Amino acid sequence: PRVYSAVNTLQGSQFRVNLEVRDVMRQFWEANLDAGGLPLKEDQEPPPRPEDIDTNEGARRIWRRAAAAIHDRNAQTRAERLAVAKVLHLADKFADESIYYVAQLDWRGRIYPTAYHLHPQGPDWVKALLVFAEGDPLSTPDAVRWFKIAGANFKGMGKSTFAERVAWVDESHDAILHVAEDPFANRGWWEDADDPWCLLAWVFEYRKWHIEGDAFHSRLPIPQDATQSGVQIMSLLLRDEVGARATNCIPSERPQDL
Repeated sequence: PRVYSAVNTLQGSQFRVNLEVRDVMRQFWEANLDAGGLPLKEDQEPPPRPEDIDTNEGARRIWRRAAAAIHDRNAQTRAERLAVAKVLHLADKFADESIYYVAQLDWRGRIYPTAYHLHPQGPDWVKALLVFAEGDPLSTPDAVRWFKIAGANFKGMGKSTFAERVAWVDESHDAILHVAEDPFANRGWWEDADDPWCLLAWVFEYRKWHIEGDAFHSRLPIPQDATQSGVQIMSLLLRDEVGARATNCIPSERPQDL
């Protein structure tokens, strides 16, 4: 019954498309711009052939090397580009609807959505396109704290202390609002993040919270993860203090990483 309850809780979670992120992503995509790890929409053009390619062996060798690199990149990103096109198509299709996901367990008991392309366990740019249909207010200091920690994690501060992550958000207040107002003019701030599109989704939420205050309801999923869960379980079963400390089963000021 506990397993069924967990699966049904996930299946009963209602999602919506994050329209702000979708609009920014589509603008980059249609303009054929490489943003936050998103592949280019069109093939890159090979460099122009040197006029003396038939007689200049050095120039011919350099051109062939450069052209081959672009050809390889175009071939490697073709599947990625197809995936982006499918995801954006689904985001448009369900833009005004609520989405539920059928879930299934693999042989180890891990739960996955059965849907393809647009789902909560996709890569960064896919996850950023989904929010919960119903939000919760950031009505307690703990809720605000975890909201800020999530933003710092998206930026790439997962190895910092929780206090350092919260402080970073507070210090970056103006920069965050600037990105939310114009993510195109302030690309560098969010594009170099560990999870740039999820960070952009969080930035939009942060701006709404700043404007609406206590009336704001956040719909942003806040991800959390275990640290080497297999070793965590083994350390707990064996009462192994060394393994437990290395996998964050024992409280630590700074996150550990085996």
